[in-house]
Amino acid sequence: MVCKIGSEWHKWDIHMHTPGTERHNEFGGTLKESDILEKFKNKIIENKIDAIGVTDYYSIDNYEYLVELQKSGKFPQNVYLLPNIEIRLENSVRGKSNELVNLHILFDPEKLSPEDIRTEFLSQLCYEYNQHTFKFNESGLESLRSATNSKSIKDVKERFSISKKALLELLKSNIHFEGAYLIAVPNEDISGTLQSNSGKGDFIYDDIVNITDIVFSHNINDYNFWLGKHSLQRKPVISGSDAHSFKNQDETGSHYGIGEEYTWIKSALSFEGLRQVLFEPENRVRIKALSLNNPIESRSGYIKSVQLDSNSDKIKVTPNVIPMNSNLTTIIGARSSGKSVLEALIAHKNYIDDPDHIAKKTLSNYEDIIKNVSVNLKGDSTDEFINKVTYYPQNFISDLSENIDTLQKIITDIVTGKTELNILISNYKNDIASSLYDIKELVSQYKEANTTVNEVTGPLLALGDKEHLVSERNSLDAKRKKVYDQSTLTDSQNDSRASLEIEHQTLLAEYTMIDENLQKLSENWRTLSSAFNSIEDQLPLIRENVPETFKDNSKIDRLISNAKEFKSKVENYLNDIGKKMNQRFDEIKSQNYEIENKLDAFQTKDTSLNSQLSSYNEQIKTLDNQISQITLLEGKKASAEKQKEELENRLFEIIENIQDLYTMAPGELSKSLSLGTVDGKNIKLTLQNSTNFDVLDFFDKRKLAGISNKIRIITESPNTFKWAETNALIGEIKTLLEQDESVFVKGNKPIDVVFAIINQIFPLKLDLIYGTDTLSSMSPGMRGVVLLQILLGNQNSQSPVLLDQPEDDLDNNTIAEVLVPLIKNVSKTRQVILVTHNANLVVLTDADEVIVAARSDSNFNVEYHHGPLEDDAIKDNITTLLEGGKDAFKLREKRYDFKV
Repeated sequence: MVCKIGSEWHKWDIHMHTPGTERHNEFGGTLKESDILEKFKNKIIENKIDAIGVTDYYSIDNYEYLVELQKSGKFPQNVYLLPNIEIRLENSVRGKSNELVNLHILFDPEKLSPEDIRTEFLSQLCYEYNQHTFKFNESGLESLRSATNSKSIKDVKERFSISKKALLELLKSNIHFEGAYLIAVPNEDISGTLQSNSGKGDFIYDDIVNITDIVFSHNINDYNFWLGKHSLQRKPVISGSDAHSFKNQDETGSHYGIGEEYTWIKSALSFEGLRQVLFEPENRVRIKALSLNNPIESRSGYIKSVQLDSNSDKIKVTPNVIPMNSNLTTIIGARSSGKSVLEALIAHKNYIDDPDHIAKKTLSNYEDIIKNVSVNLKGDSTDEFINKVTYYPQNFISDLSENIDTLQKIITDIVTGKTELNILISNYKNDIASSLYDIKELVSQYKEANTTVNEVTGPLLALGDKEHLVSERNSLDAKRKKVYDQSTLTDSQNDSRASLEIEHQTLLAEYTMIDENLQKLSENWRTLSSAFNSIEDQLPLIRENVPETFKDNSKIDRLISNAKEFKSKVENYLNDIGKKMNQRFDEIKSQNYEIENKLDAFQTKDTSLNSQLSSYNEQIKTLDNQISQITLLEGKKASAEKQKEELENRLFEIIENIQDLYTMAPGELSKSLSLGTVDGKNIKLTLQNSTNFDVLDFFDKRKLAGISNKIRIITESPNTFKWAETNALIGEIKTLLEQDESVFVKGNKPIDVVFAIINQIFPLKLDLIYGTDTLSSMSPGMRGVVLLQILLGNQNSQSPVLLDQPEDDLDNNTIAEVLVPLIKNVSKTRQVILVTHNANLVVLTDADEVIVAARSDSNFNVEYHHGPLEDDAIKDNITTLLEGGKDAFKLREKRYDFKV
């Protein structure tokens, strides 16, 4: 039962027991009794229920009987029926050990017949009792009755329960069940005490929650909880009556009556339509507590249908009446298939007397068709639709976003009233001068560190691979020890020799440790020295920035003196420690020399092996020297490279601080002026951080060719710099500061160029900041999206919005993360008709209706097929016609952690 107008709001009760239900049948009879059936049918009609989940305990008999009644015309055929089998798990309800958790399995009636469900599911359910397994079929239930000494089969069914593991194995092992079932659980069965005011569960059965798709509840706090506002798992909450009688709750004191509880679900009347709530639980579900009446009743001023009548043999449109969904309708098709024409015809109908409208140029492209096609629009009532629409044809937004003058006008129009940009920033030049001084100092240190790296790189390569040398040294040492083992020395002499070798290795370890610590202390001092220099530079500025009435020069002088004194103390302490460590360094060298002489003396006592030992010792000594040199050079290189990294980070930080200085004034302005919000993000007035700069006159142009490709931004003339390019500019300034001064015109230095660049970057253009991005810093495509957000978000009109391919010039990520939420948000309050060739704008927006345009020949012979997103034919068209269609559906499912 697919609704061709797309996904519409319908009243669903997927948890309703019917007369003759297996347990607690309080209807007074069964569906087979004509008076009971008539009463039940009237209740459904009176309450305008569109879909019923026919619920029963371990049974689909009533569902099957209702389907037969429907086929014979004895039950309303416009009511969608699906089976809901209620079973019990072995788990007890939290806090109620005598009650078991109820699970509901809803099956797809289009894929599974009642007999399929009965034979492949119900009869395969198993109950474990006294180490025996009993199936839910006639023989199994009879055997269980006998084993449990139960009075009747009904008593047996009352105790029948199944393990979660067994249930999952049964559902997942049968290929016919794939994508053909949903699992629902009552919220009260998996939560301990769901606090009615907080919407926060104290106890959650995670293992049961993990297998369920839907949570049953009437509570608005449960609804919010399972939407992910408190829970990590996002699940749709659906309310059903759980009716067991014709009486209302105030009469029964327990179960609700038919029509007392229900849920509005926006979908086609199909199992696949219901399944869509898994992907869009917030947009497609309204429990009764949220919406007593059909949500569509709050909508007005929308186009209900479009009638196109041709008066030319060359133009044919099928069907001539096309229904339009009140929320979001997307129009897709191949190139020149007629998708944009349909939207243009609607726009023309609304702006036929407005020759200056923005759509005039676009509409002129379809002049022949417009002349030969009459357009009639029906509104939400039976009357003709006479309201205006908002129409943005293809390329309008992107063209607008690239026109700077028009952009300024758009911003000015949005900001009603003029704003004087007269912001004074005190001490601005001093801050810039201080930052430039720090940059100059850091560059000098960076060059020194870079020189060190270059100086040690060559010798390191010449010395060879350290790992290989260590391996070779160990191999020689093993050979030397083997010769020692053949020595004629006495045990006492061997013990003495071994003791000397241990002492030798211990001293070598201490030698290495002291060497490493000396290098680390050297790094510490370089870092501290840089910090002290920065403090010494900044302290005098305090004197300049403190007003005379608050200034105390003596205290400032003491601060400066104390800073210098502290620096001197740290330097003296480190020098003293360094001297002591160097003294110990020399002592170790002397001790090692004596030990090596003693070891040589042992060798002479065994002359037969002296030649071999001397050769090994000489080779080992040479390798030790190489390894020691490599270790020392590696330490120096690592220290210098670390210093370079720290200096680079500090350099970038200073340049970013300069950026902060330039954006200070816009920041103050944005605090004082707020233009409201669009899509949850603030729109504020700011200054545009972009301007032209030109520093070519600083360079010797004869030598510029060799470096221009390395500093492209700096050497372009003139260059419109945007602060979005800060990272690239930082990289080029680093390259610039490393250049030899011969590259520049005599008298100029690299820092002069940097200073000149900074002094030329003072943007003073009006701009808007949306979230964290400024309009002027974005790409044309992204600016178009933001402009669309601002234009639509600031319109008070509730009239339909017609958009033609707004995704042009945007990457898929921007479409999914920015444009999709915008379209979804606008369609909540206004009808949106969207022409697109991007699958994400159809699938991720959860389009309510999809119209597929197909042109059959060179004449304008067009067929428009339409239906909901969940319709198989529509899905096929999306995946066939739109690039990335399959990926879009996968992404939609992945976003809600749903697996097919």
